[in-house]
Amino acid sequence: MNLQQQQRRRQQEGVLSKYTNLIQGWQNRYFVLDPELGQLQYFVNEQGKSQKPRGSLPLIGASVTPSDEAPHMFIVNSVNGELYKLRASDAKEQQFWISQLQACARRHSDSSAKVRNTHKNHIMNLDDILYYDFY
Repeated sequence: MNLQQQQRRRQQEGVLSKYTNLIQGWQNRYFVLDPELGQLQYFVNEQGKSQKPRGSLPLIGASVTPSDEAPHMFIVNSVNGELYKLRASDAKEQQFWISQLQACARRHSDSSAKVRNTHKNHIMNLDDILYYDFY
């Protein structure tokens, strides 16, 4: 396994502030980006990592964009309509998370498109076979 593959498999994790409508404010949460699953999970704190995540956001087709609503804020918007408003501790950490999340979303979106296209080709070939068998 080369260095790029190792980095792709390594989980990115750390504390970010998440905006919550429940309390209408920012709460520190422990986030884990799982590049294999293509999802961003969060826990109440690092110790809670061994339990079920408090929330999980699929990154396939997701958009990750900086926001000027608050300092070092960015938004992760999933195709299922769910979004996380997140804040990093500084601009460097913000940019790091954004780039990691974007890369993961892109990787999973690209691989999904390949699977869909492969599946579509198999269906088309099956249609051709059925057509020639019956006519």
